[in-house]
Amino acid sequence: MIKRLIYLTFLISLWMGGMALKTVIVGAVLTIFVTYIILPLVYHNCPALQRHLVFLTFVNYPKNVNFDEPEKEGLPGTRNFYIETEKDVKVGVWHILPESLIASVPKENLDDRESWFIKTLSDHRPVILYLHGNTASRAVAHRVELYNVLRKMDYHVVAFDYRGYADSTYVQPNETRVVHDAKVVYRYVRERVGSSPFFVWGHSLGTGIFARKIFRKMPKFEWLFLKPLAASGIDFRSDDHIANINAPILIMHAEDDLVVPYALGRKLYETALKVRSNDAPPIKFVGFDAKYGYAHKFICRAPEMPEILRDFFSKAIEGPN
Repeated sequence: MIKRLIYLTFLISLWMGGMALKTVIVGAVLTIFVTYIILPLVYHNCPALQRHLVFLTFVNYPKNVNFDEPEKEGLPGTRNFYIETEKDVKVGVWHILPESLIASVPKENLDDRESWFIKTLSDHRPVILYLHGNTASRAVAHRVELYNVLRKMDYHVVAFDYRGYADSTYVQPNETRVVHDAKVVYRYVRERVGSSPFFVWGHSLGTGIFARKIFRKMPKFEWLFLKPLAASGIDFRSDDHIANINAPILIMHAEDDLVVPYALGRKLYETALKVRSNDAPPIKFVGFDAKYGYAHKFICRAPEMPEILRDFFSKAIEGPN
């Protein structure tokens, strides 16, 4: 009797083990089918999904920011204002003063304060227009950390949120629209800096890396992913556009960046060397070893970054010898 029970138990175990193995196999097949067939086809045929995956406007943090009080976000000496980039569309902007000017901000009359801030842009200190990545707002911690590094170097920083982000008008963004917003803010600053050195700092947005990292070796990758992005106006062809930049360029990239792979930063640099004209202003690439852990957001923590910037800005201002 005991032997029969042991044998029966063994048969049940084999049956259950077989069922478990079948469950694992079926689960794996379904996962592969959904991941590499269903999701790519849904993505290919859904422009709204494409926009939402490139422009993560729904990833909005920190919460409950009062953009009129940037000092509460660690930025005293900062003016909040709005620029109309087209009819019924406004973008929220911060002008962050160099550290040496914070104590001089007028505290009484708001009109005098606004006029004073505008005049400081032409005080011959460098002015940096910061274009942020595809999540959160100008108030997010790692951006505030960068602003504070730059203001300690005695630079002005102008940072804004594209349409659809933070306190800017909610309009679904695409490449044409966010580039338009950036151009309008650029012109606003350009018209007010006088002879002050003026630079643009861009970070991350428009890479479409989520697809490149997971699906890039798939058959029909370009048809499934890249062509729909182009058709939706969100492909951000940096490798094409860089040929038309007639200004000195500095590319900084951390080796442990898991959002935009380091190899793409190098590829962009090498492409620029090939496609820009021989008499184009210089381009420089600076890489940061993975051991420092700067990843995608924290190159501003590199002790040598201020010196890298000073050297680049100095040579850009001096121009070719």
